[in-house]
Amino acid sequence: NRGMEVANGEYIMFVDSDDFLQNDAVENLVGYISEDVDVISGKLSSYHSVGYDIVNENRNVKYDDSFILRESSENIIVSMLTDENSPCGKLFRRKLVTDNKLEFPQDLKIAEDLVFVAKALFLAKSIVLSDEVIYNYRQDFDNNHSAIGKIDESKAFDFYKSLQEIRQFLKSQKLLEKKTIRDSFKQVVLIHSLFNLEISEKDHEV
Repeated sequence: NRGMEVANGEYIMFVDSDDFLQNDAVENLVGYISEDVDVISGKLSSYHSVGYDIVNENRNVKYDDSFILRESSENIIVSMLTDENSPCGKLFRRKLVTDNKLEFPQDLKIAEDLVFVAKALFLAKSIVLSDEVIYNYRQDFDNNHSAIGKIDESKAFDFYKSLQEIRQFLKSQKLLEKKTIRDSFKQVVLIHSLFNLEISEKDHEV
């Protein structure tokens, strides 16, 4: 949040300290800038130090074509809130962030990024996805530097609180009145709840 407060550029980009960008990442994303595009997203690659990576492919959204999330199909909404829910590898128009007072909830140890991204995507005038890998997310099996890598029982409640905050946001924007968004959010809750369950199981294994 502090970084967003002091940012003065037209767009904001997030990079975690243990990850890295492709050499042409910013150049690639900047190429999609247009008047109505508030969020530009590139592909993420899960990078492993042993020498291989896995590229996240979003099969439900057409690359290089702008779209409005709140007017999209159920498949696209679910995909954007599950496959594209990281703030990394994206450009956010700073005006979108400041005008809507978007921030990462400070009371959450995990899933705070989901809240920020969900609000930004639904509020964006339009979104465009690049077909190029932009961001390398370090995901070694022994990497415990990320929030997910550090097992904590309270994370189960943080996931619940993050989904509750998103629901309240959708309700305040009257977006839950649309059946497509209402049904999409139910799927999103199920997907993230299953992931939450996986983390909880790891807690018991440690």
